[in-house]
Amino acid sequence: MKKMARILCAILTLALAFSLMAMSAAADPDPDTDTNTKKASFTVDLDVTGDKNPTVTFAYTIAGPVCISEPAGTNTTGYVTGSAPTIGEAAFAAETAQKTVNVDFNATVFNVPGAYRYTITATDPAVAGVELGDTTIYLDVYVSQSDCEGHGLEYTYVFHTDSEAKAFTKPGEGKKITGVTNTYASYDLTVSKAVTGNQGDISKYFKVTVTSAMPAGKAYPYGETAYTVDITGAEANPTASASTIYSEMTNPSSVTATELAAGVDFYLKNGQSIVIEGLPNGATYSVTEANEGYTQSPEGAIAGAIGGAAATAAFTNNKQGTIPTGVVLGTVSGIALLAGGAFGIVAIKRRKNGED
Repeated sequence: MKKMARILCAILTLALAFSLMAMSAAADPDPDTDTNTKKASFTVDLDVTGDKNPTVTFAYTIAGPVCISEPAGTNTTGYVTGSAPTIGEAAFAAETAQKTVNVDFNATVFNVPGAYRYTITATDPAVAGVELGDTTIYLDVYVSQSDCEGHGLEYTYVFHTDSEAKAFTKPGEGKKITGVTNTYASYDLTVSKAVTGNQGDISKYFKVTVTSAMPAGKAYPYGETAYTVDITGAEANPTASASTIYSEMTNPSSVTATELAAGVDFYLKNGQSIVIEGLPNGATYSVTEANEGYTQSPEGAIAGAIGGAAATAAFTNNKQGTIPTGVVLGTVSGIALLAGGAFGIVAIKRRKNGED
């Protein structure tokens, strides 16, 4: 009987060895985490488009497990006891260094060897310009006995995005992952001024008002940091001229989201522009200017939403006057007549004096 038990133990040991080989195949030759630990981890990257990095935290929830090594309908009550695993988060503080999210199973008790699937769901951080990559990933925990005497358990982990993946088989092509990548995009808004027409005053300042708001339900992405304003060809404190109707003018070098939501005034003359840097994708904007007796093009506000590219609000102010050309010509004709009359008088005097 003891001999038979030893043979059976050997057979079970071989079977478990092959099972572990299958688990390793499911996780590739290098599993996502070492065996014999009760922690798994995946990475989170933030891919940024634009010159500004957001402050954003990516949080996750974990649910399960489902024992996927048993046939559907099997009563698996008691297979797993203890506390549910805990999962961390990935916080980016205006930088893009890769983060690691840990899943901790130390308080979880696996009573029966098998394959257990957890579902990890990303929580939308609701930050303007931020888009989630994989919103749902699966964590398969492979639990096996280290020997037939029940001296311990071993754990192997696989992260993937294939909800149809079976136990002990490698997830479908391209489904196995070691991490997720989220994205952030921001673009600049340029406001420019041109003055045309023979009566246009190229030294005159015009007031333009810029407003911007976050998309509905989305937070400002830069915390307490203000937008940078790049002033091209324009003075931070413009000098008033004889034709300037504003007694005090200031072009700020930075503006906050709160200020932009209320509207910020800038003062530009011909050939000048300002650039508000890093408006998050989806943010709305509106640019208006005061009418100061010029024909405005376009008329009214230039408005829109940041949508995958830099935005421009270019205003042209034209003033065209009709020059009274008749007066000029009349003056020239009068001068010509005077010159002709003078020439005639000289000619008559020469004849009287007998000169040719």
